[in-house]
Amino acid sequence: IEYVGARFANALTKDGIWKKGIDMKTYNDRVYILDPERNQIWRYTRRRDGYDVGEQYNQNADLSKAVSLAIDSSVYVLNSDGTIIQMYQGQKQEYPLRRAPLSSLMAPTKIFTDPDLAHLYVLEPSKQRVVLFRKDPKNGGAQYQTQYVFDKTGTLRDLLVTDNRLYVMDDKKVYFI
Repeated sequence: IEYVGARFANALTKDGIWKKGIDMKTYNDRVYILDPERNQIWRYTRRRDGYDVGEQYNQNADLSKAVSLAIDSSVYVLNSDGTIIQMYQGQKQEYPLRRAPLSSLMAPTKIFTDPDLAHLYVLEPSKQRVVLFRKDPKNGGAQYQTQYVFDKTGTLRDLLVTDNRLYVMDDKKVYFI
């Protein structure tokens, strides 16, 4: 279901099928669906009367451990082991994470960024924290910057960054920094 022009409408594809996945993001006129079971990211382009058929975006990355994705002009895929894959035009790019935090990522669940942000935000509910990595477009990869630990909260579920605020949601409340 799509919200357009103050109305809800069915979002249809040319073949009538939306591929299954575990995460979904939009970027410009496209919808990306992360499907680690099929080692794929499905990309749907918006047209006047609906969406095109889902096309395969991933060309050479192993997405079997993928748990979340984020998009600026590149696609970032977060793996369950804490590694991050950067993809550009469907091709895997080298993306080292430098200066790792003292307590490394063990079971992250969400990643967030957008074109206006200089950071990647990674949610790790098992340690009640959000870890920030500064994107390094000049040298590639990202560098650990800081982390925010949320004591005395429920299990962290999701995060969002907007208007210079980091929002984190647990099973009952929304917190912001």
